[in-house]
Amino acid sequence: MNMKKVKWIFSIHVDGVPPLGYGGIKTGQFILGHGRKFQKEMQSVLEPEIELDFISYNTRNPETPAADLFVYTDVDEKYLDEKTKKKGLSIPYKLYYLNEIEKIKESIEANV
Repeated sequence: MNMKKVKWIFSIHVDGVPPLGYGGIKTGQFILGHGRKFQKEMQSVLEPEIELDFISYNTRNPETPAADLFVYTDVDEKYLDEKTKKKGLSIPYKLYYLNEIEKIKESIEANV
C-alpha cells in the first residue's frame, strides 16, 4: 500500500504577515505550546499509512503542493482558493482546540 500524503494548512499569511484579525485566533496555540505538541501527536497516530506535514498558506500566492488531501479548520477555510478546497477536508476548529486527536484521525482516514 502506498503511503498517502496529507498537508495540514496550519497557518495563513499574506506574504509573511497574518491577515487582519487572524493573529488573535491562532496566537494561543503557540504561547501555550499546544501547536507543536498537537502536530507531533497527529503525525504519530497517522504514521506509517499517512505522511502528515503542516504547512503555511500564502493567500497572495496560493501554491497548492502535491498531496492526496489538504486539511484545514473551518476558521481558515475562508482564506483558501477553490483548487485547494476541492481536495480539502475542513474540520471544526473546536476539534483542534480541544485536542480531539482520535476524531480528527478518523476524519482524515475516511477522506484520504
